[in-house]
Amino acid sequence: MKKILLTFNFLWVIVGYSQLPSNDPHWGVPIWQDEFDFFDANKWSKGDHCDHGGEPQLYIPENVWVENGNLVLKIDNNSAECPENQQGTLDCGGCVQGVHLFTSGWAESYPYFKFKYGCIEAQIKFPGDFGLWPAFWLDNADWPNENNSEVDICEYISDWWWNPIFRNYDNYNHITTTDVHLYVPGEQDRVSPIWLSSPINEWHKYAIEWSPSRIIWYIDGFPVRSLPNPGVIQNDRIIFNVALLRKENLEPDDEYVTFPAYMYVNYVRVYKLNEDCNDFINTTNYNFSTYNNVEKNFINIGEGGGNNRSVTLFL
Repeated sequence: MKKILLTFNFLWVIVGYSQLPSNDPHWGVPIWQDEFDFFDANKWSKGDHCDHGGEPQLYIPENVWVENGNLVLKIDNNSAECPENQQGTLDCGGCVQGVHLFTSGWAESYPYFKFKYGCIEAQIKFPGDFGLWPAFWLDNADWPNENNSEVDICEYISDWWWNPIFRNYDNYNHITTTDVHLYVPGEQDRVSPIWLSSPINEWHKYAIEWSPSRIIWYIDGFPVRSLPNPGVIQNDRIIFNVALLRKENLEPDDEYVTFPAYMYVNYVRVYKLNEDCNDFINTTNYNFSTYNNVEKNFINIGEGGGNNRSVTLFL
């Protein structure tokens, strides 16, 4: 019996970590998506003269557009000023600083789309300059509500002070980070660096599978991190943005940035699990009548007999 239990646990791990819609028919068609053939103002809001709580760059609409089938976000070293008494309605917020020496792009799905649980995937080419902070993330912007949360599907915090792990690598542009923030007193961030097989300024697919019990991160179709869901239970909006990091003295960390720099998003898709239990998912042509318990003490399931991964049942 112990052998049977262990075998099934192993199978559960394989299935549980292979849940992307590209290889699991339990996911249906996307419930929401954008292939960026044009900028759809019924899906996205642009950051409009906001600085997300005092960041060095001012997010302006002119720095977000669609070109050649990609959403484009630009960060540049041109100055802009906050309007007086600017009160933002997006998570980007209003303005804390007056004059900003940099401008950037921010796009989010609020107020048009929010979702709770499922799979979200985007294909992105991040700018890879040291000192930039581009990100693909979810946030419900419900603070100071205790259920407010943020999930960083991927972000490139390319600075030694903000992200000390960069000090240990020469190929710093091969590192992305994932994180979960809960805005509850005493809660700690749950950050984890992920090593990329190729530079971050090349195309990669970033995804999470989000359920009431677990969050699983994927890069290029492979699971890279799994975390018990610590309390991400609210409907979340989708956000893309490019920020500029600050040094320890709070000065902008722009020394190694070549302006302008660009972030490209080829597509974003959101899936929900199929709820119709009558959906025909899988089959096998294994003939159980040929099994002879007198001659054998195990059964091999798979090996071309169906779409199941090969697994041995010890009897």
